[in-house]
Amino acid sequence: MTHPLSALFWLTLKDPGEAALVVMGRPMPREIGWQVLGLGVVLNTVLTFATISLFPILAQLFAPLDQAPLLFAAILMVRMSAMVAALFWGGQAVGGRAGFEELLLGFGWLQMFQAGVHVGILLLAVFSSNLASFVVLGMSLYGIWISLQFVNVLHGFGSVAKSLMLLAATMVALAIGLSFFASLLVSLFLGTS
Repeated sequence: MTHPLSALFWLTLKDPGEAALVVMGRPMPREIGWQVLGLGVVLNTVLTFATISLFPILAQLFAPLDQAPLLFAAILMVRMSAMVAALFWGGQAVGGRAGFEELLLGFGWLQMFQAGVHVGILLLAVFSSNLASFVVLGMSLYGIWISLQFVNVLHGFGSVAKSLMLLAATMVALAIGLSFFASLLVSLFLGTS
């Protein structure tokens, strides 16, 4: 008998749309969604810093955050929370029907899924870093497809193109918003002349 999380992991890999239905079929309170998202963020942070410890050359990719795991986790949590909120409001604006709790749980699960993939890549990198690099590239591209399928199923769009437009608009809006926020923080700390 397989563990339900293991089964959901493989289902997410094989059929992301069906996995989204499974996640959506288990309604949970918002607090559980936040806990799942938080656990996913913590696991990904631990795995990222374990990877940096094992392969110090990768620290350059994460500079200046390579020495600040709490800051890295906080930024990841803020980014994921903002993305869930933006997908909720943006989806509602274009006729999506996903509740905030469903999106929170769905993207919390995707963080947990990403942590599982990260463990596999880390184990593979011990044996062949070149092969692991190709798997990272492939899973990054496939991860976009998985996210599109989750947005499509959770919002009930019935169209991956509509999900792509929502995801692209959300990413652009988040980039603009976070750039504005970062410039505001810099001006507060450095002052204006």
